[in-house]
Amino acid sequence: MDTREQPTVVSSEEQWRRVLRERGLRVTRPRLRVLNVVARHPHVDAGYVARTLKSQGMSRQTVCGNLDALVSVDLLRRIEPANSPALYELRVDGDDHHHLMCRQCRRVFDTALTSDVRRRAPEPEDDDFDIDGVDVFFWGVCRDCRTGNQQV
Repeated sequence: MDTREQPTVVSSEEQWRRVLRERGLRVTRPRLRVLNVVARHPHVDAGYVARTLKSQGMSRQTVCGNLDALVSVDLLRRIEPANSPALYELRVDGDDHHHLMCRQCRRVFDTALTSDVRRRAPEPEDDDFDIDGVDVFFWGVCRDCRTGNQQV
């Protein structure tokens, strides 16, 4: 899990407030704090968010409840790599990306979904199944681990 701080797409708390209201969620201080942690540190698990917010008096249960609520209205995306805890990232409208995970350091990197991958998506044989999403995870070893430059 890469916890290095990243810039966020939403630049102000007022924008978060507006987006939460538009999605039908109450604006609460815990919800804003959870959003800010995930925005600054994409691909983090619930434990990381809880540890980060513990000093502000937030319980793990509150963190997990807010993560679930934010996923349910498509503000966050839950990604579930095999044999790893679920990770969270901001869901950006129109964003079509997937993930690379390093087997050694467990860092997650975003990668674009190429048109070739889209063309290979299965076509349902009948009307009994509607595909509404795709989640692709690629596994390998990142450049830092291959060259011995991984910073912990």
